[in-house]
Amino acid sequence: MKAVAAGVADAGSVDESVFKSLVADGKVDGSKLRMFYTTPPFVDYVWVARKDVDGATQKKFAFLRLAPGRDDKVLSILKGVRYAAVTDAEYKPVHDDVKKLSLY
Repeated sequence: MKAVAAGVADAGSVDESVFKSLVADGKVDGSKLRMFYTTPPFVDYVWVARKDVDGATQKKFAFLRLAPGRDDKVLSILKGVRYAAVTDAEYKPVHDDVKKLSLY
């Protein structure tokens, strides 16, 4: 964001919540930037395990046990609502956008 605002780069990519936070905190001059594309909602902030980690162990991962109402302070710090086990299928919209934009 700073490189784009300074004219060093023509465009960049950043999480929308980070964009808004940096502008709100005055760390980046928002008048020098414009958001020109936002992806559709998708599962974000990925934590992964090796494929050979068994299901019982995976269920012990602390992030999966965080619950709204009980762990709001931690979830607020992580800027999350909840964490859930997902599959590659959840990322289809992201893969589709990447292909559409010819990023790989």
